[in-house]
Formats: sequence, structure tokens, C-alpha cells
Amino acid sequence: GIYSITKVIYQKVPLIVEMQKVNSYLSQKADRLAEIEKVLLSVSDDTIFLHNYLPDNFDIQNYMVDFVIATAQSGFLVDRFLPREESDNVISVSVYLSGKGDLVSLVGELESMERITEIVSIDYSRELSEDQIRMVVNTFSMKKQ
Repeated sequence: GIYSITKVIYQKVPLIVEMQKVNSYLSQKADRLAEIEKVLLSVSDDTIFLHNYLPDNFDIQNYMVDFVIATAQSGFLVDRFLPREESDNVISVSVYLSGKGDLVSLVGELESMERITEIVSIDYSRELSEDQIRMVVNTFSMKKQ
């Protein structure tokens, strides 16, 4: 009778308390997700611009064209362009340049490229009437997780 019903209810109390905690936790998470959704919606138009700086995949041909144009604007020619390694979202490239250009202008042109380019190292030498530059640069992609 009443004893067995009371016993069952008493045994269910910890479960009810636990379910209330879980419900409260899930409610907080739902509120947080709603906040995040608002932020994502507010920046969704900017993702188009971000894609230009950090594309989903590494397109070597387009990057090389942009790189050659940037170096030419500072007076250098690309002799060799060698992608070295790709790890996670970083692509390392060795580049050999020659010409009578302006090194400061070269760095400025590379920094102003649409695609993010990090200059890792620059080796500079002058041979005969031309400057020789060997550089290692990193560029990045944003692979979907």
C-alpha cells in the first residue's frame, strides 16, 4: 500500500534532483548557444573577406601568381618557388629571387598581399650587379574541422 508507494517516491527523489540539475545545465547551454548564434549571424558577411585571407584549401597556382606580382612590384623576379611542407593549416614555401629591387618594398608588398603571408627567414646577398634573395614564407589555410 502506502508504504510501498512512499518507498518508490523516496527512491526517485535523487533521480528527480539529478534531472533538475541536468535540465538547468541544458537550459544554460541553450542560452549560450543562442548568444553564439547571434554573434555568428552578425559576422557572417565578414566570412567572405576572411576566405580571401584564409582559404579552405591551399591553391598553389593562385598563391604563386599573387606572390610573383608582389615581388615584381618591388623590382625582383622569382627564380624558384618551392612548396616545402604542409602541416595542419600552415604551408611553408622556399622562394629564390633575383633583381635590383628594394628589400623594404619587397617586405611591404608581401605584407600587403591579400593572402596572409608570414616571412620566416630572408637571406640576402649581392652577386655581380644583382641582389639574390632566398626566403622562406608561410601561408595559411583554414581547413574545416
